[in-house]
Amino acid sequence: MSESLTSTTGRLYSYTEVHAGPRQFKTPYVLGYVDMGDGLRLFGQIEISVVELSMDLPLELTLGTVRINQDLLPVISYKFKKARSH
Repeated sequence: MSESLTSTTGRLYSYTEVHAGPRQFKTPYVLGYVDMGDGLRLFGQIEISVVELSMDLPLELTLGTVRINQDLLPVISYKFKKARSH
């Protein structure tokens, strides 16, 4: 059995702006929960300024660098950006 996302868009459920995080992360950054169209709720970084965010904002799942590791290599994970249709 193989599992995969059926939707790459969702709506912002909750968010916060982090000002004091692990030293590998540039601060401030935004974290949040996004309710995806297929019923899954994902947690991740959001590539939008906190002043532009609002609850239920349409977001799109993407990939990007979340931090740099001790070998100075990028760590890639999923992130969220403003949905194209918004």
